[in-house]
Amino acid sequence: MQNVNTKIEKSNTLPGTFYYSNENFENVKLKIFEKTWQFIDSSCSFKENNFAKPFFLLDDFIDEPLFLIVNNNKFSCFSNVCTHRGNILLEVPTIIKNKIVCGYHGKQFNTCGKFSFMPKTEGMLNFPSDVDNLSSIDLI
Repeated sequence: MQNVNTKIEKSNTLPGTFYYSNENFENVKLKIFEKTWQFIDSSCSFKENNFAKPFFLLDDFIDEPLFLIVNNNKFSCFSNVCTHRGNILLEVPTIIKNKIVCGYHGKQFNTCGKFSFMPKTEGMLNFPSDVDNLSSIDLI
């Protein structure tokens, strides 16, 4: 962005490459859209406790698999990817009855995104740790 000058009379227009460069496009996605607030949902389907709805952040633009969940009238947003093998956790909107269970190896998370169980891990050192929890995304 060497053509941009705080004094508009000394500035030039952006070079044509700015508009068709894949590198510039990826930078814009990272620097603008991933770091700003995005609208998620306007539906009224979040009336029931533990209702979870999977979605992609900016579908077909920034394909980040996430899910929105309501717990006691409080909304939370988490990564929809298991911290064990990267399997998608929720495929369709659903009411979480007990735990969020990964279909790959059975790793389980509570509705607050915290790791709660994984088969055959008894006695493992340094397990679980904070990296076993689902990543949380800030909401306003």
